[in-house]
Amino acid sequence: AKSLGLPPCVRVTSPTFTLVHEYETEPRLVHADLYRLLEDERAVRELGLAPLRDDGALLVVEWGSSFERLLGGDALVLSLARDPRKVAISATGPRSGQVLEALRKIRVK
Repeated sequence: AKSLGLPPCVRVTSPTFTLVHEYETEPRLVHADLYRLLEDERAVRELGLAPLRDDGALLVVEWGSSFERLLGGDALVLSLARDPRKVAISATGPRSGQVLEALRKIRVK
C-alpha cells in the first residue's frame, strides 16, 4: 500500500468486520476479507469487487481462493507458512503472470 502512494501515517489493517477497506492510491487499492462469507457467493458478488477490479483497482483479498473465478479468475495467490515463516506466490492467469514476473525483478531492500 505504501509503495502505491499511501501516506505512512495511514494504517492498513484487515477489514475483518467491515469486509472491505478502500485506499486512495495509484492504482486504487481495495482490501477485502471474505472469511465470514466463505459459503456465500451472492454476498461476495454484492460487495462489488469485480466491477472495482474492472475499473482498474488492485484487489487484495483475504480468504479469496473459493471466489477466485467469481472475481475474475486471474489472480496472484499468496500462501503463508508459519514455521519457517515463508510466503509462496503463484499466478493463475496471464495478467497475474505478468505481475508476478515484474515482482520477481524488484529487489527488496
